[in-house]
Amino acid sequence: MVSAALFRLFAVAGLLALAPALAQESPAANMGRIHGRVINPVGLPQNNGTVSLSTDGGVILTYSFPVSATGEYSGEASPGEYTVVYRAPDTPEGKIVDSISGVEIVAGQDTTQDIDMTRQAYVDRLSPEQRKQLQAMREVNAATMTANPAIVVINTDLKVVNQDFLDADHARATATQTLGATASKADIDVMTAEIKNAKYSEIETLMTKDVAVSPSEPILWLHLAQAEMGLKN
Repeated sequence: MVSAALFRLFAVAGLLALAPALAQESPAANMGRIHGRVINPVGLPQNNGTVSLSTDGGVILTYSFPVSATGEYSGEASPGEYTVVYRAPDTPEGKIVDSISGVEIVAGQDTTQDIDMTRQAYVDRLSPEQRKQLQAMREVNAATMTANPAIVVINTDLKVVNQDFLDADHARATATQTLGATASKADIDVMTAEIKNAKYSEIETLMTKDVAVSPSEPILWLHLAQAEMGLKN
């Protein structure tokens, strides 16, 4: 089940780069939506590769969605029960890196399904040598975090930023629920804009602070640019 080349992808330590989830648009009435994040065994977002949906346990991949540079994926599929499969770019044909079975896609609904390879069920499938390598990489990552307190602060900020992006994406739904069914479109528009402005302003503040501390980290600049674009729209 586990690709022999997988651990070449995990021999890194650094910022826990949490990207904003893709905007969650309402799926078509006869389709369901799925989104989530791929986390590698070290606990960092796993970039690139594909997340696929299979109805036969992973042999035939019915739907496939690309994994972003920061571990996010999303897409639409017909309703039903699937096995969610992750494959790295170098995973051999017919092999998979990880899978989650029994994931239900419901028409008109959005399902969140992460593929978290830090879970014990995944680690238990590794060979003794792979578990030894994983433990060594986790220790290196922990040492890096301890040696650089600024990373801890930036990680905390990135978690806030990730939630802010999600809140901004769902601003209209929040405004509609808060104001109630009798609210006018104009009132909903005003509250939606207020929510987005507040969230993007917080992101801009945090990322401006963090790029001054770690100017070589591209994810910080990306989030800052996204926030500034959001404030202009």
